[in-house]
Amino acid sequence: MFGKCKRYIALIAVTALMLSSCAAATGFKDVSERKWYAPFVRQASSYGLFEGDTDGNFRPADPITRAEVAAVLARVVSADTAAYRNRSTSFTDVRSSKWYAGAVKWAVAGGVASGQSKTIFAPEANITRQELCVMLARFMKNFGLQTATDAAYRPFADESAIASWAKSGVRLCQQLSLVSGKDAGRFDPKGNTTRAEGARILSALTEKTLLPICKLRIHYLDVGQGDSIFIELPDGGTMLIDAGEARYADGIAKYIKALGYTKIDYIVGTHPHADHIGGLADVIKTFSVGKVYLPRSANTTQTYENLLTTIQSKGLTVRTAKAGVDILTAAGLKVYFIAPVRDDYGDKDYNLYSACVRITYGGRAFLFMGDATTQNEAEITEDVSADVIKVGHHGSKTSSSAAFVKRVEAKYAVVSVGRDNKYNLPAAGILKRWTDSGAKLYRTDESGTIICYSDGNYLMMKADAPSLPEDSPAAYILNTNSKKIHLATCSYAASISDANRASTRKSLDELKAEGYTCCGVCLKGK
Repeated sequence: MFGKCKRYIALIAVTALMLSSCAAATGFKDVSERKWYAPFVRQASSYGLFEGDTDGNFRPADPITRAEVAAVLARVVSADTAAYRNRSTSFTDVRSSKWYAGAVKWAVAGGVASGQSKTIFAPEANITRQELCVMLARFMKNFGLQTATDAAYRPFADESAIASWAKSGVRLCQQLSLVSGKDAGRFDPKGNTTRAEGARILSALTEKTLLPICKLRIHYLDVGQGDSIFIELPDGGTMLIDAGEARYADGIAKYIKALGYTKIDYIVGTHPHADHIGGLADVIKTFSVGKVYLPRSANTTQTYENLLTTIQSKGLTVRTAKAGVDILTAAGLKVYFIAPVRDDYGDKDYNLYSACVRITYGGRAFLFMGDATTQNEAEITEDVSADVIKVGHHGSKTSSSAAFVKRVEAKYAVVSVGRDNKYNLPAAGILKRWTDSGAKLYRTDESGTIICYSDGNYLMMKADAPSLPEDSPAAYILNTNSKKIHLATCSYAASISDANRASTRKSLDELKAEGYTCCGVCLKGK
């Protein structure tokens, strides 16, 4: 019981951290932040359960239809409704050409929904409140979702108006706090459910029944133009792949602590570039750490050397990240490297050394490609199929070859990239390549931190968490070759090569004692 309470307290804490960072807008023109339903619409939208019209409206006061509920429930469990679209059915009003055909047929086949008669489903009819409860109860039962509750049932003032076939469904939904009474304690069983009410009910369903059973949680942290992924493993362990630039280290540490963790069991630094490993040294200083994995590259950057010094100072040893190395193998769970295949790529492109990780959990697979290039992709001999992929090199043309995208067959593709970055990433052609393959795109520059939940069977993506805060004051940027100190905003800092670039939070006096001098432009007179 204590462990479960601790997990929910941590969830509340990280939610508070997110909300304190930004007041997210709903994104719909007709949903004012002042309305009671605004947070529920935002929540349902972030889980990908509801979509608005092409004109940008949500239509919160409109009734929700039977077909819409079927579609939302299919999204909750990531059902492949396309596979059902052309199946034969006895319902004459569910034509394969309709957008909802696959979802309705999936719901009927799964015992979630039934027709109003043998030949009529009435997909576009408004769903009544008692019909909705029955569908939700069937859905939870047939898909094995968590429904245990000690809550007592409180009869409604119009209890006698609830149909006998709906009573058990209404009871369960009330006990789980999915539905409640309206005016004077009435349930109004034959009344409609608005889209605003549906957003509240169905996002609550997701959080109360699906998310608690999802023991694998992958947090694609928004660290600007960089990478950082924190993973809560099903066995209770934790893993961090990269930590963005140094100025994001404090934000990453606070995020992980808010989840209730004081130890990171596995740390992977994918390659020597500062936008991936710049924050790792400070994160390692902050937490108890188990194992650290780094690729064996032909040359290193100053940031990489600083990281090695920190690892050594904590009494840790570096394990080699390369294809064939297993990080973790447990019942139904495997975490292992699929790249780099070699360690003799030379010193011209550090991206070639990118450590790529694959996780399999139950029937699901997840891929993390670092900044791996198309050459790396072609060299990988392991299975690369994945439900979710962290796209290589921030969506650059140097990664995601057509052949590789076809091999992966991803349902979701996550691009970690900075807003309005100077590299003009992600490349439009690469985004199209992933969407043409059938993947749904998520971008940290558009949605903030993105979270993936899975129990090894079901899969849920949640977007629209805020960016992690950068440290203040901003880190200094160092040219380790010329021994110059720059502000992060300095134009000269932007032109420093990756091999000679490092970031630091040391004071100017400390840096000068190490032989550095201030830039004559951004730090003139310092």
